[in-house]
Amino acid sequence: MLIIFVRCSSSKNLIENEPSIKYDIHRIVTENLEINQGDVVDFAIEVHNKGQAPIIINAVRSNCGCMIPEWNNQKIPTDEKSKIILKYFSKSKGTKEGNEINYKVWVTINSKEEVIEIKTKVFSE
Repeated sequence: MLIIFVRCSSSKNLIENEPSIKYDIHRIVTENLEINQGDVVDFAIEVHNKGQAPIIINAVRSNCGCMIPEWNNQKIPTDEKSKIILKYFSKSKGTKEGNEINYKVWVTINSKEEVIEIKTKVFSE
């Protein structure tokens, strides 16, 4: 079982005297997660606004149609958090030994793109 904790930080200040844009983004890890083929599993990504200006999650996409993102595209005020939920549909993805999956998720925040990797194993019966 491979479980990864990813943390990205960004800081952006486009114009002098403009409030800085800073945030942390990380995957909320579930320990010892075993996925059985056919399960629908939710992965969570948390975005924490640590800047002086609101941020917006503009887009979320995955390199597989089996992972569907859900997020709130409202402004995230300073020092507030928001979650992105990735619904993973594991149909036809497992093996008896456990098929390692490695998907990338692109999260665009205020027009800056971050990449998060989702790694785990899917087992068949």
